[in-house]
Amino acid sequence: MWEKIKDAFRYNLMDVLFMIAINCLFICIELAGLALSLYLMDTMGIIGFLMSVFGLMFFFFMQFFFNKMILDNL
Repeated sequence: MWEKIKDAFRYNLMDVLFMIAINCLFICIELAGLALSLYLMDTMGIIGFLMSVFGLMFFFFMQFFFNKMILDNL
């Protein structure tokens, strides 16, 4: 496992940095979505909370598949 990580940093540094940047972007989006879910729960109740949770799940799965595609190409 560690050998694969060392090889990824040695030979595919740009892909690893791109994956880190994508993860930071998605973490920021998910934090904004969490704030939105709290606001919508306050104003719309459970319906607003469910809308924001499904939106967060969309971004979570998009992040997961981006990472999977990048890791498959390493």
